[in-house]
Amino acid sequence: MADEQLRVLIIEDSEDDTLLLLRELRRGGYVPVFERVQTAEKMRSTLFKNQWDIIISDYTLPNFNGLAALNILRESGLDLPFIIVSGNIGEDIAVGAMKAGAHDYILKGNLTRLVPAVEREIRESALHRERRLTEGKLRESEERYKSLFDHSIDGILLASPEGSILAANPEACRILGMTEGEILSVGREVLVDITDPRTQAFFEKISRTGRAHGEITCIRKDGTRLPCELSSALFIDKDGYTRISVIMRDITERKETEKKIFRLNRLYSVLSKVSEAIVRIGEPERLFEQVCRIAVDDGLFKMAWIGLVDHEKHTVTPVVSYGDDRGYLNNIKIYAADVPEGRGPTGRAVFEGITSICSDMENDPRMLPWRDKALDNGFRSSAAFPLYAGNTVIGAFTIYSGDPQFFTDEETGLLVSLANDISFAMDSINNRRRRMEAEAEAMHASRLATIGELAAGVAHEINNPVNGIINYAQLLVDKLAGGSREHDIAKRIIKEGDRISYIVRSLLSFSRQRKEGKKEVHLEEILSESLALTGTHMRKDGIMLEMDIPSNLPRIFANPLQLQQVILNIISNARYALNQKYPSSNELKKFMIKAIKTTIDDMPYVRIEFTDYGTGIPAAIVGKVLNPFFSTKPEGQGTGLGLSISHGIISDHGGRLSIESVEGEFTKVITTVPTSNFENMMTQQK
Repeated sequence: MADEQLRVLIIEDSEDDTLLLLRELRRGGYVPVFERVQTAEKMRSTLFKNQWDIIISDYTLPNFNGLAALNILRESGLDLPFIIVSGNIGEDIAVGAMKAGAHDYILKGNLTRLVPAVEREIRESALHRERRLTEGKLRESEERYKSLFDHSIDGILLASPEGSILAANPEACRILGMTEGEILSVGREVLVDITDPRTQAFFEKISRTGRAHGEITCIRKDGTRLPCELSSALFIDKDGYTRISVIMRDITERKETEKKIFRLNRLYSVLSKVSEAIVRIGEPERLFEQVCRIAVDDGLFKMAWIGLVDHEKHTVTPVVSYGDDRGYLNNIKIYAADVPEGRGPTGRAVFEGITSICSDMENDPRMLPWRDKALDNGFRSSAAFPLYAGNTVIGAFTIYSGDPQFFTDEETGLLVSLANDISFAMDSINNRRRRMEAEAEAMHASRLATIGELAAGVAHEINNPVNGIINYAQLLVDKLAGGSREHDIAKRIIKEGDRISYIVRSLLSFSRQRKEGKKEVHLEEILSESLALTGTHMRKDGIMLEMDIPSNLPRIFANPLQLQQVILNIISNARYALNQKYPSSNELKKFMIKAIKTTIDDMPYVRIEFTDYGTGIPAAIVGKVLNPFFSTKPEGQGTGLGLSISHGIISDHGGRLSIESVEGEFTKVITTVPTSNFENMMTQQK
C-alpha cells in the first residue's frame, strides 16, 4: 500500500524497543508520526497534543503500566485503539488487559502481527467513529422530531392501518381532552364521529391513495363534538411496519368565524332587499308581509312577525307573520306592560321602546309563558325591535333563530337598522297617505262647492212650482169625495210633492255656507239633545244604545245645530242598517257611541266613533258613500246627500269624517272635531 501517515502515541521506557516498533510500522507501509512517553503525567499531557490514530503501550514500565494507561485513556473520553506490546505477559494478564479495554496484545518477539493488528484497529476505529456519528445524528434527529412532536401547535397522532393509536402529542391530548394513555387505549373509532359520512370517505382515501386531507368531526372525552381539519399519510417506519401519521387542527374558531361572516352576509342581503321593498311598496300590510318573508327566506330565520300595539288595552296583536310557526302565534298573549306576558322580547320592545334579545329561550326565565311552544318549534333565541311612528312606538318586529346565542352585537346592529328602515317607511307611507287624503279632501270640497252652487239654483227654480203643485193638489183633496180614486191620486200628489220639497230643502241646506255660530260646547249636551229626538224611535225598533263618554272630555269648538244635524244623520243611517239586518229585537242589535281625547299633528281633537252592527257596506262602494247623491238605500228611501252634508259640516269645523265597514258585520263612522284648546292655539299662532 502507499505510504500512509500514522500518528501514534508510544508508551515505552525502552528506546530500542521503540525503534523496533517504528521499523515494523515503516515496513508495513506507514509513515509514523510519534511521541514516546513513559509516565502517567507525560501521557496525560501528551494525549491532547495531537489527534492520535492509535496508542501502542508496553505492559510493564518502571513507574507505570498498561492498565494504568488504559484508565487514563478512558478518563480522557478519547476513543482510540489501544494495543499492548510486551515482552513477558501471561495469558491471564493479557485477557485481563483485553477486558480492561485493550484492543489487542502482541508479544515483542512476534512483531509481525503488529501491522495487521494496527490496520484492523484503524479500520474498525473509523467504522466505530462513523457509526457513533450516525447514531449521534440519529439521536439528534429523534430529539428534534420529539421536540417538534411535543411542541407542535397542531395535534399529531401516530396510528396503525387497523386504527390503533400508537402515539399522541400534547396538542392532540389538549384537543381531545384526554391523556396520551387514554388516547392509546381507545382507538380511532372513539375519537372520531363515525356517523359523519366524511369520516368513512377520509379513511377510504387513505387506503386507496396513501394520503388524505379534509374536515371531519372529532369527539372529546366529555362527549362534545368539534370540527377538525386532518392531514394524513401512510409511511413505512424504520422497523418496516406500515404506519399512518395524522396531523389534526381544531377549527372551531375558524368555523365560528365562517358562520359569523355567512350570517352577516345574509343580513346585508336582507337589508338590501327590504330597502328595495320599501321603495316599491306603499301599503303597510304588504310591506310587513314582504319584510317577514325576506327575513325568513333570505335571512334564514325560523320565523318573523310584526305586531301592532293597542295603547288602550296595552296588548300587542300579530298582524303579519312568515315562517314555520306551527300555530305559535295562535291566541298568543303579549302585553305592553310590566306583567309576565309583557317581559318577553316583544313586550319589552313596545313597552320600553328598546331592542330586546333573548339569547337562550330554554333557560331564560322571562320566556316562561311561551317556552314550551317555542322549543317545540325549534326556536332557541329571539330578538324584538320597536317600530315607531314619529316618536311613538306602534309595534314590534320579532324574529326567531334556531341557534342559541345567535344575536351578537354586529347582527343586532344590522337588525336595528332594519327596524329603523321599516319605521322610516311607515312614516313615509303615512305622510304620503295624509297628503293624498288632503288632496282628496280638497277635490271633494271643490266638487261640493260646485254642486252646492248648482243645488242652490235648482232648488230655487223647483221650490215655487212644487209649492204650487202641492197647493192645487190640496184644493182637489178638499173638493173630492173621500175614498174615491181621484181623491187618493190627489193625496199621492201631495205626498210626492212633500218629498220633492224635502229634497229641495236638503239641497238648500247642502248649498249654504255655515261658518258662523261656532262656540265652546260640551259634546255630551249635543248628544243628549240628538238622542232626545231619536231615542223613542230607537227603543221602538229594539235597538240597544251603549255610550262611553268620559266625564273629563274637553269641550269642543262647534256649531251645535250643525253638529246635531251630523249626529242625527248618522243615527238615521244606523237605524236603517240595523232594522234591515234585524227586523225584530236581537241581542246583537246595538248602536255604540264612544268618544276619546286624541291628537292629530300635535293638535287637540275629540274623536267620536258611531258603530252599528247592521248590514255593513260592501267594500267596493265604501269609498263612494260620501259622494253627493250616492245612496245605499233603495230608490225613494234616501237622497244621497246626508253623509255628503255631514262630511262638509265636519270639514268646515276643521275636523275629519271617515267610514270603516265590513259587509254583513258592522259600520263605524269616525269623526274628529277640534277642542276649544285647538281654537285657542290657532289664535295664538296667528
